[in-house]
Amino acid sequence: MVDTRDQELSRDAALLGDGLDVVRRINPGFLSKLEEGMAVVPDDVPPELIAAARALIASELSGGTADEARSPGMPPSISEWRAAEHLSATMRAGLALTEQYVFYVAGIDDDQVNALASEIGPGATYRFLQVLYLLDASERLRIVADYLFSCSEAKT
Repeated sequence: MVDTRDQELSRDAALLGDGLDVVRRINPGFLSKLEEGMAVVPDDVPPELIAAARALIASELSGGTADEARSPGMPPSISEWRAAEHLSATMRAGLALTEQYVFYVAGIDDDQVNALASEIGPGATYRFLQVLYLLDASERLRIVADYLFSCSEAKT
């Protein structure tokens, strides 16, 4: 038996798209701080690195099914970035850091941080890590919201 609230959320998900759209409709201010942070892109972090990190996070957290969001110049599956010989040292260091962040953030070591810092500088590396935090949190939130709101019919 599906209660009325589940039916409303399921209808909203069908009308609005992903689970985060439903969250916005239920509580418009809930995501505002996250969205503010996501809108601020550091000037000293290469935008293509941020785009590739976003794609890698989405791919890794979805089990490889989010590769349609991959960045230009990346391999067909972003999770195969290590095999792409044409990637710059900056991109390789940033993606290695991103991958470690997604799987086990406490496992990030000084060598990984220093590899990126030697390419873009320590300040930009710090700001990149802040961006990773927001990208990772927003993707995990999207996955949970999609499950809770977009898949409510599957739970019956």
